[in-house]
Order: sequence, then structure tokens, then C-alpha cells
Amino acid sequence: MSETKLEFRLCNQNDLKNDSMKEYEIDLGDDQKTKVLLIRQNDAFYSLAPKCSHYQVPLVNGVVLKDRLRCFAHGACFNIKTGDIEDYPGPDCIPKYEVFLDEKNDVFIRATKEELLTARKLKNVHKVDLSSGRPGSSKLTVYPKCLIIGSGAAGVLCADSLREAGFQNITMITKENCNPYDRPKLSKALNLKLNAISMRNEDYFKSSGINFHPNENVEKIDFEFKKVHSSSGRTFEYDKLVIATGLKAIPPPPLKGSELNGIFTLRSYDDAERIMQYFDNLNKDSKKPKIILVGGSFISMELAGFFADKADVKVLTRFKPFEHAFGNLVAAKLEKLHESKGVKFCIGKDTDIVEYMESQKNPNHVNSVRLVDKTEHECDLCIMAIGGKPVTEFMKNSPVKLSLDNYIYVDKYMRTNVPNVYAAGDISYFPKSCLPGLEFSLKKNQKLDHVNIAHWGLASSLGRTAAQAIISEYSDEYKKRDCSLKVVPFFWSAQHNKNIRFAGFNSNYELIIFHEDLTKQNDLKFAAFYMISNKVVAVCTLDWDPMCALFAEAMYNKIEVRREHVENEPMENLKKLLASI
Repeated sequence: MSETKLEFRLCNQNDLKNDSMKEYEIDLGDDQKTKVLLIRQNDAFYSLAPKCSHYQVPLVNGVVLKDRLRCFAHGACFNIKTGDIEDYPGPDCIPKYEVFLDEKNDVFIRATKEELLTARKLKNVHKVDLSSGRPGSSKLTVYPKCLIIGSGAAGVLCADSLREAGFQNITMITKENCNPYDRPKLSKALNLKLNAISMRNEDYFKSSGINFHPNENVEKIDFEFKKVHSSSGRTFEYDKLVIATGLKAIPPPPLKGSELNGIFTLRSYDDAERIMQYFDNLNKDSKKPKIILVGGSFISMELAGFFADKADVKVLTRFKPFEHAFGNLVAAKLEKLHESKGVKFCIGKDTDIVEYMESQKNPNHVNSVRLVDKTEHECDLCIMAIGGKPVTEFMKNSPVKLSLDNYIYVDKYMRTNVPNVYAAGDISYFPKSCLPGLEFSLKKNQKLDHVNIAHWGLASSLGRTAAQAIISEYSDEYKKRDCSLKVVPFFWSAQHNKNIRFAGFNSNYELIIFHEDLTKQNDLKFAAFYMISNKVVAVCTLDWDPMCALFAEAMYNKIEVRREHVENEPMENLKKLLASI
């Protein structure tokens, strides 16, 4: 493709106000058209690729504040001057284009055709020699051996960040048998192929010089001699160790019949593939298969959304789904949404399974479950989704400080209590002070000085923070930075083609202010604001964008959102708050 720079007029400078953005379509010729995003801030113009690098949603619907553009859908943030990703999910940046004004004050962009057709770009992780004094790094003659255990979001972002800073001796090991992939997609679309959710492939590891070793299950860490021992018999040495092993699914309890075929948990791509293969092999000629989902977790509810039009779905759960996370009102709305799609619920303490029943027609396969209340429920497939627990078995009796439930305590730089050892991702207990603008929401519970929040985007931030802490020991530039964790939790879930978003931290909330849009019949749309002492600490929305993105930016910039801001016209009031700074 030609490297010739092309120029395109977008608008006159007076057509776009400060602190606003707009998409413009560009005709590339040969029946090719594309779009670019133009942003005006502080009388300067910036142009970027129009879609988020994560799931390719339009960024024009996001929020711009202080040189940062936040995607409305999943909270990813990009620097408007460089296109670099600054908050996650998704590890990739977006292309930026040169902008100039002519003598008529018309706004033009200049870029190659290839640049304009590129949706995302990798960070600068090509091989470099630190001894040449690359910007951002000191002149090193000996590279520290950085070992990362885990290939999830935290592990990938840690490796990327180290490599971007010029570190060369980086090794990532994982018990998975494949390259890193986008795990949150599994429960939303079990039938996706691995190449469709891949985050990093062999070419990436080769070009970046990161040593990637799959099928390496850690059995022991020798902290004194800085060695990690794998079940394969291999030993990996390190100078800096980052533990990012994540969670594993809680398995079915050892009940009668738990060895039968057709009983699954979901955590890995292999799990998803096995579930889909089993489901596809069921006899679906005469009637829909019957599926039982055990637990009211997000994974369970996303699976319910995936299977609802393919099977008869029943959920067995002790507690109402989402009640603990979002409260009674939101939980009731979401339960009604699932019921409208045919999902059935059995809720209560008597819904625990006591026995898996074997099929008479198909021996060694499950065909029903018996509950505490002695009722039996037919199923051709049963998926346990009752939560996860940290993969830290190899840390038992180690000097690393663990919580009672085996999570790893870290400081705001992801450092453990053992020198040169870091922990990042879902296994981390990090200080509550890392949640900007939300510190006051945690003061009611003084014992809660650390928190654990297990989500993909946040895990990415924790991985980057661990890397930056390591880099700061060798880089004069990084030593000048505040490399501590600063993040506003931003979660999402897709169910029945509806989008649930959540920003903030709502532990110990006192009150919910609830808004529902009733203008469209049978089209659920709401926003719930969680309050402590008349201050908003979290927001949950369903198809009401960009409410969560606005709130997240307010919290990130420590703008106090109070009750009076959200009682009426919350969207407009949040926009006014951001415009005031």
C-alpha cells in the first residue's frame, strides 16, 4: 500500500466547539470510504481513528476531558494527542493523524491510506537496545530478568509495559495451552473461535522479544534463590517476579454423580470449547435441550443470555442474581429481563444440589439434579458458575502475605511484602486509597483498608502498575512519575443484547436513586446511583450511555457528585460538572 501522505478537509474551525468531537467521513477513492474522529480542546484540534481498539465501538459517543478520551462502552481511555491507551480494557492504542489549518482556517488531516484504514496499533514494543539510551529508560548494561506468571489481562499489560520501556529479558509463563485471549468474551459467546478472541499471537512475541511459555503450571517458588519451578520440570530464574495467575472456577462439590458427563465449569477457552462440543452433540431433534446453570454470578447470567434462544434454561441460585452487586431494585429489573426471554429461576437456600442423576437412556451422562428440597430438575447439561478462587496454592507456607481467603496483599505499586515480588490482577488485595474520588465511600468500614475487585479492565491497570514500579527502579524518567495505581472501577456485562455498565465502588451504600426511561414500551433502560452521605459512590446503568463514562471521569478527576446532581436530569448535570473544570 502506498506510503504517500494524503490530505483531507474536514471542516472549518468554527464548525466545532471547544470540548466537543465529531466523526467525518473520508472518500479514499476506488469505492473506499472511512471515518475519522476530530476533537477540539483548548482551541487545538486532534484527529484519531473513530473506534475504540477494544470492541470497535464509536468513540464519538464517549467523554473527552483533559487530553483524555474515555470510551462510553467499557471505559477504555486514550490520550487524544498520541492515541496511546491510558486505561483499559484492551491493550492496544488507536492511530492518530496529523492536523493542520490552512489560510481559511479550514481543518485538514494528513495521513497515508494505510493509516486511515488501520483500526488499532500496538504500543512501541519492538526490540531496542537499552544501552543506546532510549527515551524513558536509563543506560543499562545488564537487563533484569523479569518473570511473569499468568497470561491474562494483568500479565499481558505487564509484559507490554516492560517491553515498551525497553526491557529485554521478559518471560511469561502460563498453565494455559494457547496464546493470551480475551477471557470476558467466553461467557457472552461460547462459540467464538480462539483466533477471534486472541490478544497476542506468536508473531507478536517474536517481534517484541518476549519469551512466552504455555503449558507451564507453577508448583513452587523459591524466593530465596529467585527460582520458579514448573510441573514440567523446568526452572525459571528471575530478578523481578510478577504473579498474575488470576482465579479459577470453584468446582462442583464431590456429590453423588458429580463424575457424570455433562457437568462443567467455565474459566478457560478449553472449558468453553468442551461445553459447546457437548451442547452441539445433544439430541435436539424433538425438543430444546435443558440446561441448568448453578449460581447467580455474572458468568451464569451471561451464559443464560447466550443459551436462552437455543435451549430451555433454568438458574438455581441461593440468592437473587445481581442483588449483592446492585441491590434489590436493579436485581429485580434484570431478573424480569431474563424471564421475558424464557429463563426460569429457582431461588433460595433449598436450591443446593445434593445429587446428580444419571440418564437411563445415555449412561454416564447427567439428565437431572436433585435439590435439598427433594425436587428433581431435568437437565441435559449443567454448568456450575458459583464464583472463583485465587490460583495461589503454590504460595502456601511462603513468606508472601496472603489474606484468609488466599489473595495476595500488595501496596499501591503492586509490591508484596517480599522484595522483588509483585502481584497483579484478580489475585491482588490493593489499598483502597487507589480509588480516586471514592476514598470517602470506604470510611464507614475502617477495617477495609484493602480491596479486591476482580475484573478484566482493572486487572490490566494492575499489571501496568506492577510494570511501572519495576521500570522506575531503572528509569530516571519513571522515577519522576507517580507510578502508583489510580483507577476507577468500570465493569460491563452483555445479556440478551442489553448492556449493563457499572462505575465506582458501592460497598456499604446507604441509598439508591433510581431513574427509568419509560418512553419506549418493553425497552428496559435505567440508571441507579448509589449514595453514601449524599455523595454518589457508584452508578449502574442499562443502555443509558454515556452515564457511567461521565461518572467515571468525574471520579478520576476527584469531582464530587452529590445527590442534588442526580435526582433530576443526571446526564446533563454530570456533563455540566465535567465542563466546569
